[in-house]
Amino acid sequence: MHGDPQSMSTPVRQLAARDLGAGRWRVELDLAAARCRAHPDAVAVLSAAGDTAPAEVESVLCDARRGRLSVVLAVTGRSDGSAPELRLRGGDGWLADVALGTAPQEPTPPASPVRPSPQGEADFRGRDFQALRATLLGLVAGRIGDGLQVHPVAETTALVELMAYLGDALSYSQDAVATEAYLATARRRVSVTRHAALLDYRVFEGRSARLWAQLKVDAPVRLPAGTRLLSRVPGLASRVASADLDGALRAGALVFETCAPVELRPRRTLALARRQHPDGRLAPAATAAVVETADEPPPEPGTLATIGPAADAPPGPGHVVRLSAVRHLRHGVLVQWSEQDALPAEVAGLAPLCLRPGNLVLADHGRTLPWTPLQLFGEGPVPWPELPHGNPSMVLAPTPPGGAAPDPPAPPGGRDPADHPTPPREHAAASARALLGADGPTRPAVVLRESQPGWSRLWTQRGSLLDSGPLAADYVVELEEDRTARLRFGDGSYGLAPDPRSAFAVKMRTGSGLDGAIAAGRLAHVLSDDPRVLAVTNPAAAAGAADPEPLSGVRLLAPRTFRSTDRALTAADLIGIARGVSGVADADATIDQTGVGPLARVAIATDDPRLALGGLTARVHAAIAPRQPLGVGLQVRGARPLAVAVEAEIAVLAGWSLAALSAEIDALVRRELLEPSRRRFGMGLYRSQVVSLLAGIPGVLDVTLPRFGWARSDPAAPQPQALLPPFGAILQIAQDPAAPWRGLFSFRLRSAQ
Repeated sequence: MHGDPQSMSTPVRQLAARDLGAGRWRVELDLAAARCRAHPDAVAVLSAAGDTAPAEVESVLCDARRGRLSVVLAVTGRSDGSAPELRLRGGDGWLADVALGTAPQEPTPPASPVRPSPQGEADFRGRDFQALRATLLGLVAGRIGDGLQVHPVAETTALVELMAYLGDALSYSQDAVATEAYLATARRRVSVTRHAALLDYRVFEGRSARLWAQLKVDAPVRLPAGTRLLSRVPGLASRVASADLDGALRAGALVFETCAPVELRPRRTLALARRQHPDGRLAPAATAAVVETADEPPPEPGTLATIGPAADAPPGPGHVVRLSAVRHLRHGVLVQWSEQDALPAEVAGLAPLCLRPGNLVLADHGRTLPWTPLQLFGEGPVPWPELPHGNPSMVLAPTPPGGAAPDPPAPPGGRDPADHPTPPREHAAASARALLGADGPTRPAVVLRESQPGWSRLWTQRGSLLDSGPLAADYVVELEEDRTARLRFGDGSYGLAPDPRSAFAVKMRTGSGLDGAIAAGRLAHVLSDDPRVLAVTNPAAAAGAADPEPLSGVRLLAPRTFRSTDRALTAADLIGIARGVSGVADADATIDQTGVGPLARVAIATDDPRLALGGLTARVHAAIAPRQPLGVGLQVRGARPLAVAVEAEIAVLAGWSLAALSAEIDALVRRELLEPSRRRFGMGLYRSQVVSLLAGIPGVLDVTLPRFGWARSDPAAPQPQALLPPFGAILQIAQDPAAPWRGLFSFRLRSAQ
């Protein structure tokens, strides 16, 4: 493998020789780039060693960039079958001796020896600690050989086990991410809750028990909100000092806290009047009773009172009512309450009954814990801190009467909402059952405070951050199956991102679910250092207690909710929502196309003149807005009255009394035409309707309508056959002679000749 030194300035060496079969060989030569370019096809076989016929050159291929020359030869082999040796000559005079069959067949890089693994073949499907440890030990042994130490305390083993542990954790995280990505496979409650939110399904997180507590005092005293009431513990006094609270909790006492401050004063029991209630009983579903007050002033309307067994009767449950009317009689005082507070059968069957007015206050199950520092920023880049206490109380979310406000407004500065997290939804027309609100929406009793040197503020708890702006200090409480809770914050686009320089503290109440569902009379201790407070009890059983919704139920119901949307898509949907708002007697709706998109217009009417129409339209708007599709505007207005003027001339048969017939006609008109329930959206008034109504009265011979039209129209104008109000309008007949422009129905009687 060398060239003629006299004719070659650089050596020409053989790189490889490959047998192509059928006496053909490919020879690779290494030449200088300049020689490779010069006459690459001018290659010939100068001589052949051995007893072979001369070889022939079939083709020549030059790779000038790499300086290689590939020559394909047709060679007749030796008689013994071995390959001959040849001498090649190039066009510029170079010579090269080529040995066929002795050079390497193909230039390949040297391979490192592979030693068998003492742990067997590596199975990359194994992802737990033991499988990863065995795989890694096998791989290391294949590269280290005799230097591998598999002793349990060897450094190599420790490093391998550390990597196997990290791999096990990564594998678990990878599996967990895939598992939590779907509603059907998610195991964490937070994941299931977020999936359900995408389907417009709100997961029920439970509800704390709520009850009416009635206290006994021997002098007037103001009981602050948040006063703790305890369930019965044998051997414990009725009034418990603050220092004895821990002992009562260890004895198994449940804690309830009052929802609002209350003024307490000594009250006497009012017995049922014997004249009206001889046996001291009341009928089931009763809404009134007569009580004996003696010289004591009777209770005022709006007072909360308990109807229960008298002192000389066997013990039993009581019933809390709110007095709606109080009227003096000759022999006692008549007290009335609403139908919502109707007396249940289990209380009506007791005898004798009595009335205990006043000293009643709402109380929620749960115990408020003091402010605790909260570390927001931990190992992860996104703050998702766990609350220091689990099982937060699910208290009633504050909602205005008749409205829908799923998220409470931000509290004013200087007020601590944790001292009163569930204000009662009290208004003039509410019953005791409505005030109890045991079936209302709930939220976790968690309050978050942010502080920096010189200022502090309270964050607002929300059900979702999708409606929160980039500067809204809002947060969401997320619960797990073990009732641990975490706080989720905004990212700067949906909700404000927390400042790492701020200090955060949390105040919360714990205690929720069916544990607080105590029976009547189970409250027996009040935590107070005031000696004027004597005792406490709960006349009726606690209401509203409920455990969280199981995840299996969420997986079953959430997809169904997605299929049956509660969005207000049609005019009928808008009307149904509007009619469901307290105070709305009737509603009408239409969806029109405007220059900027569709607009849903809603008109409402009320029969209660005491209700402010502006506040009613605001409540209807608040009820519809969360269910409106995106891109659809909303407009809510009150009904527009259209005054009607009707004059009737009625011919009466001879012999009929005009005075008696006039009174009958007046009563019929008021009942059939002037009753507010008869005037609703879409209801018109027809001439034939009025004529047939009046003509059907016995004694009426003929009816004519000299005027039938709008009150502000010209009486001389042609009279229509029907008065049909447009959208948003209702026919009005105020029947006020002093204001005929508000609608008037008049009639004249004459005797037929």
